[in-house]
Amino acid sequence: MRKSRVFILVFTISILVLAALCVGLVFAFLPKKAKEEAPSYAPSISSSPSQSPTISSAPTRTKTYTLLKTFELVGERNGDAFGDSISMSADGSILAVGASSGELDNSGQLNIGWVKVYKRNEDNEMLPYGLPIYGAQNPGALFGYNLSLSPDGSTLE
Repeated sequence: MRKSRVFILVFTISILVLAALCVGLVFAFLPKKAKEEAPSYAPSISSSPSQSPTISSAPTRTKTYTLLKTFELVGERNGDAFGDSISMSADGSILAVGASSGELDNSGQLNIGWVKVYKRNEDNEMLPYGLPIYGAQNPGALFGYNLSLSPDGSTLE
């Protein structure tokens, strides 16, 4: 009886050691990344010396846009920073473009800033909509540096 108990004990220990070795071998052959960190679906940025940075994340939805027409928008003078800020209504029919400097106030001082608003017509052309909006008579106030249109394009902040 004693021999059979010893044999069963040795056999059981051997099985446990063998199982531990198998787990160790499987773990040893896992990719290094899998051993070091748990999977993550959060966005991450990585790069290597031979590649530019790449961004990866969980699956996302994408939208496709079709270019309907190009148009050229120009400021009133060189250096007026026209385009410092742009904002478009949700349907793309109204566009506001800010210029934070370059406009002369009544005393001839520069940098009061201004915003031009454009509206898309039936030919998909962006045409001026109303007169330019000029900032308060505070030189350097950067009016037009940061702006936002409401989704329907009726309010400009």
